Amino acid sequence: IHEASGSEVIKVAPPVLSRVYNQLGNGIVLLNNAQKLNEFPVPFPVGQMIVFMLMLHWVLTVLLCASVTSSPFWAFFEAFIVVLMYWSVHYIAEELEQPFGDDPNDLPIAEMQYDM
Repeated sequence: IHEASGSEVIKVAPPVLSRVYNQLGNGIVLLNNAQKLNEFPVPFPVGQMIVFMLMLHWVLTVLLCASVTSSPFWAFFEAFIVVLMYWSVHYIAEELEQPFGDDPNDLPIAEMQYDM
C-alpha cells in the first residue's frame, strides 16, 4: 500500500490511507489477542481443583437440600437445578477456553480471516 501510494499507482487521500493503516493495525492487535488465548490455557492443577470443588459442592448440596427440605421431591429438584447450573457454567468455560478447532462451537476462523 505504501509503495503503491508513493509511486501514485493508487491515488488515495491521506485521511483514507491513514484509516487503512489504522484498520490493519487493529487487525494485528486482534490477531495477537486470539493467539494469546490459544497459547496460554488454564493450568492443569487449577482445572483439576475446579472439578474437585464442583464434585464436593454436588455432594454437599444434596445433603443440605435433603436436611433442610421436608419433601423428597423438592429436595431432589433444588439439588438437581443448583448442581446442573454450576456444571453447565463449568462446561461452557471449557468450551470458551479452546475457541479454535473444528467443533460446532468454535470460532469460524476462515470466515473471520476472509472478512478481515
